[in-house]
Amino acid sequence: MKKIFFLLFFAQIIFFIIIPPFQIPDEPGHYENVYWLKKGKYPYQVLKKGQKYHYYVEEMINYYPTQFSLEKIKNNPLRKKIKADFEKAIVKDYQPINFQAYHPFFYYLILTPSQFIADILKVDLITRFYLTRLLSAMFFWLLFFLVYKMLKIYQLPINDQKAFFLLYGLNPLVLSYSIGINPDVGVAIFSTLLLYLALKFKNKLTLKNILILGIISGICYLNKTSGIFSLFFVFLLILLKIKNLPEKIRNYFFFLIIFVITVSPWIYINLSRYHTLNTPAFYIAHQAPLKPHGFFNSVILSMFEFRHTIMHYSPFLGAQNHIWPNKFYFILYTVIVSILFFYGFINFFKKYLILSLYLLSSLFFFFILGFYFKRIGFLWDLQGRYFLLSFFPFYFFFFLATKKILKKNSNIIISVFAIINLLAVIFILIIPQFYPNQNIFSALNILYPGFSYLFIFALSGFLITIKKILEESTSTV
Repeated sequence: MKKIFFLLFFAQIIFFIIIPPFQIPDEPGHYENVYWLKKGKYPYQVLKKGQKYHYYVEEMINYYPTQFSLEKIKNNPLRKKIKADFEKAIVKDYQPINFQAYHPFFYYLILTPSQFIADILKVDLITRFYLTRLLSAMFFWLLFFLVYKMLKIYQLPINDQKAFFLLYGLNPLVLSYSIGINPDVGVAIFSTLLLYLALKFKNKLTLKNILILGIISGICYLNKTSGIFSLFFVFLLILLKIKNLPEKIRNYFFFLIIFVITVSPWIYINLSRYHTLNTPAFYIAHQAPLKPHGFFNSVILSMFEFRHTIMHYSPFLGAQNHIWPNKFYFILYTVIVSILFFYGFINFFKKYLILSLYLLSSLFFFFILGFYFKRIGFLWDLQGRYFLLSFFPFYFFFFLATKKILKKNSNIIISVFAIINLLAVIFILIIPQFYPNQNIFSALNILYPGFSYLFIFALSGFLITIKKILEESTSTV
């Protein structure tokens, strides 16, 4: 597995280099939250249409716009600027406000050490941003580690573990979020930790284990409110694993108490600011008009939203200047992955019961959320990043189905697909569309000095490791 981890490491470096700043959706606002949290403040949520707000990163966005343009950063004055250069203009009692303050604080809290390091080193604004991305990229390895540990629990053959890790870890959308600043990373990691603990505990749902599950479930929510799906997951665990009804009720009630205590800081913030348990209707701040749907239409449309989820892993990248494959591949990928997932889920549901319950819990939550938004008429789609917390079990069932159908040579075919797909995305999609008509090495050095050398290092390491993995695979066939 060491070679697989090295391959993921080199692939992550490549994405760290070639994905420009603020090309992870909503990254400016997420970065802003990290900055202010380090200063002991947490932004207020924008609540009204047309409400004005000032970004700390506004100066950076002028040169690293969400609609990315390399031309705008060629003579970047921020190379010489540090935080103190413009903080002088910020009044002492200034209260920050932005569109991403409806998210809980835990993920941003984890990233605040990057801001302390940046202060100590007195780095420029661009380096400060990349330090924050770097810490999130390092944090993401916990997700890879937890997936690895669960594959060990299921005692998959080592070659199956390697093939799945290539399929999962080299997925372009997974790699894209592995280097970005986004709370979907935080909730994915702690939700996967919850799943790992459920597998580790097996049928031993003692009060101690329930306590641990309650705390981790609460932390899931404190990363992003989508973590509340974990309430369904633990409910199903207790329902199926504990025989006695009074004991079921007692354990779930205890779990809910621990969950509420864990999330109480966020409840307090919202009660003191907005007089509600959670940040109120952030969608009001958006300009899109509300178009409510009827009950039946809302059900159908909510189910149909899941097509976006799978499509995005084909991949669907960028912020406003979105990047996606040829339409034929976009649709073909979605259809094939969907069919094989259902085939795998039907055949292996009972064998991987806890994994199935986890996946069903998240699907149920996102369906309910989609239904609610369709009913009130809010324009919302289930993006792939929301599903990052369940992409492991989803792709695992897809992998099992592929193995069952392809049989003997399945691992080689899966591995080759994962590698070729990633290289195609890098050289056919990302580089041509982010850096059109540019020498990639010169362009990367404009993005950040020295990036071209790091790109050559990472790409060389990636290709050499691929060669060794494939040689090893063919020799064992």
